[in-house]
Amino acid sequence: MIKEIKKIIICLKSKKNVLIFLLGRKKELIIKGLYKVKIPKSLHQNFYSFGLEGLLVSFLILEDDGIEACDFDKFALTVIKRKLIDEIRRRNKEKKCSY
Repeated sequence: MIKEIKKIIICLKSKKNVLIFLLGRKKELIIKGLYKVKIPKSLHQNFYSFGLEGLLVSFLILEDDGIEACDFDKFALTVIKRKLIDEIRRRNKEKKCSY
């Protein structure tokens, strides 16, 4: 499947199309990250954008050959969880939200 994704990425011309494709295929990583970090389901919409940011960062690192394509899912999940944890810490620091 990873080879298939690489071929499609090469075929697509604009990065916007690549990101839309990637989101369609890998959005379950964001949902998995939300559950792994134990964010309540009622707050998933509030934190989803931070998961998207993690997926984007992972994609950019993959595109620059920073990681192997076969390691993308594991790496992306780690980055997504890190972004979510960082946002929780930021919100707790500002006492905006007691999570």
